[in-house]
Amino acid sequence: MDKENAKNAYSAGASQGSTGVSGSGPGGRRCACDGPAAAVLDDRGAVVGWTETAEDLTGFRAGEVCGRPVQELVADLPDHLRGATDMPESGRVRLRHQCGDTIDVTFRTTRVQGSAQVLVLAAPTHHVADHKQGTALLRALSAQNRITIALYDTDLATVQTNAKPDTPDGLPVQPGTRLSDVLCADDAENLEAVLRQVLETGVPVVRRTQQVSWRHNSARRHTLSLSAFRLEDVRARPTGVAALYIDSDDLRARRHLDLAREVAERVGGSLDVVRTAQDLADVLAPAFGDLAAVDLAYSVLDGEEPSKQLNGGNMGNAALAPATAVWPAGIKRGESIPPLPDHPLWRSFRHGEPAVFSLDDFIAMVGDPQLVKYLAPKDAHSMMVAPLHARGLTLGAISVWRCGRSDPFTEDEADLMKQIASRGALAIDNARRYTREHRAAVALQQLLLPRPPPTRRPPRPPASTCPQAGKRTSAATGTTPSLCPLSGWHLSPETWSATACPQAPPWAACAPPSGRSRTWSSNRTSCSPGSRTWSSASRPKPRPATATSSAERACTRSTTRSPAAAPWPAPGIRHPSWCGPTGPPKQSVSPRGHHSP
Repeated sequence: MDKENAKNAYSAGASQGSTGVSGSGPGGRRCACDGPAAAVLDDRGAVVGWTETAEDLTGFRAGEVCGRPVQELVADLPDHLRGATDMPESGRVRLRHQCGDTIDVTFRTTRVQGSAQVLVLAAPTHHVADHKQGTALLRALSAQNRITIALYDTDLATVQTNAKPDTPDGLPVQPGTRLSDVLCADDAENLEAVLRQVLETGVPVVRRTQQVSWRHNSARRHTLSLSAFRLEDVRARPTGVAALYIDSDDLRARRHLDLAREVAERVGGSLDVVRTAQDLADVLAPAFGDLAAVDLAYSVLDGEEPSKQLNGGNMGNAALAPATAVWPAGIKRGESIPPLPDHPLWRSFRHGEPAVFSLDDFIAMVGDPQLVKYLAPKDAHSMMVAPLHARGLTLGAISVWRCGRSDPFTEDEADLMKQIASRGALAIDNARRYTREHRAAVALQQLLLPRPPPTRRPPRPPASTCPQAGKRTSAATGTTPSLCPLSGWHLSPETWSATACPQAPPWAACAPPSGRSRTWSSNRTSCSPGSRTWSSASRPKPRPATATSSAERACTRSTTRSPAAAPWPAPGIRHPSWCGPTGPPKQSVSPRGHHSP
């Protein structure tokens, strides 16, 4: 109860206590009234008029209340108010019923023009509350421009509606208008049959698709979503039908605009090819279809341009949505797409247009039931495939499925998919080009990095590492050319002698045609050099034949590389005119002891 009603009820002497269910009649049942109860009071507050509705409300007949003060019908009225004659304009009181119960009613009073009598209208409080709520709901629905509401009587004549046909005058439909006055004859007949069935059976209709055309523009078809239910009075008697019409074309257009805006906001924010493909799939499922997959050419994933002819063999799956969906065995992220046979249904796809298939079309195109089961999701009935075409390149394809009880794809949705695929392909191509340029920049940076310094030859190890050190052998002397690096990196013939090492040094194989000779001798039990003396020799002394014995060949320095294993010549030494690129020329000794090349 609001403050005004509480004040009026107190002024009328109504008790605010409750003895039962508010608005309930005798025995706790709700009062069934076809309308407000009316009574006429004179200037003293006595009842002079009593309607049948008032009899139904209180149980008292007109002869039982006429001439009696109206205060006697009010329950729990204070004594100081029993003699009051002034009636408030409105309020809420509890009236006595003939059976002894009380009824919670809301009333309103008005003066009869030209007389001192007062007209009182009363109704159960719960009826008044329902009426207020119903009026507010009807007013709110009538103010909507996306929803058309119409109230029809039992003859299906319009009682109230907010429908505004696309007529030149722009006037709304007037009360009393029938459906045949605004719709084509066939469409009006079909719609009236649906409404009459609801009126007779009481079974509501929810989201029934109806194709209609306005009478003044029969060439244009409109798709309406109809929901209807029966209207009843307080005695559960049918009084009419309420119908709600939603223009599916406008609703679908708005939904398409919202989806296109979401694609523009969410796709293209990343420069990663796979992430961009996943964003595209997430937008499409489940807003556009139940399942969505994005397949790209392998070269696109590497940042390169794809080939002109794309088929399943050179494409792989890059994104799937939703992630929790159950996918068939042939569709897995990162897996290759099996090649599909050539079919006329692919012609639109090759020309850059989306291709729409039903499940039967897909089975006919594949031709193998096992392959259909391998590729088609469970309960799928409609499929749409759109190419990802950007800058003259076909990067891949988008596949969307609808499963279960969802509606199949339409031509309008194919146009929307073409726009979404074009925007998605541009974002993926931007990510591909960034990947290519990034890899090229990284490769160039690696080429510009400074190279490590060249590896230097290790220093010559000491002679004590000779495996023959410590063994006493016969002494040997001789003069041989040496290619061992000396101080200043020059070459000279060398004269050597040893008592501990059974063979000549490993550099005693080269014999220069002329030059200085170096004398090398050692009396130690190792192959370390002893005193070195320089002498001039116009010709090297021939090497004794015994210097090439197997025992002498066995004495080599452990770390000295052979000419085949070491580079020739050593870094920083130019080839002598008498040496080849792989070593010195072979020498031979004549019977007279002379060397000859």
